[in-house]
Amino acid sequence: MWRVLLDQNFDHRILDGLLKRVPQLDYLTAHQAGWGQLGDPDLLIEAAKVQRVLLTHDLQTMPQHIANVMTSGHDITGVFIVPGSLTLAEAIDELELILTGSDQADWFNTYRILPL
Repeated sequence: MWRVLLDQNFDHRILDGLLKRVPQLDYLTAHQAGWGQLGDPDLLIEAAKVQRVLLTHDLQTMPQHIANVMTSGHDITGVFIVPGSLTLAEAIDELELILTGSDQADWFNTYRILPL
């Protein structure tokens, strides 16, 4: 079972569409977890502690934050960056493919920018 964390600004329309296709998805928002005010490096570390893959739109700074966190000796549980240039349908399709066609463990210490 996939466990995901949505960062502070993740588009909930994508989540809504994804839940229609993958209703058993175990998701948590940064706000629900009490991490809404954390910076990206701390959010990556907290996501790894609770073994949740991070979903974000932050293409500008997230790759560098991931590199910095890993260079400092921390693991990441995986990150998927969904650029704003993807349509809602494309984002949902891509995430559904990942969630139903792979295991969460396959993405340990990796990140991907969608589309794959």
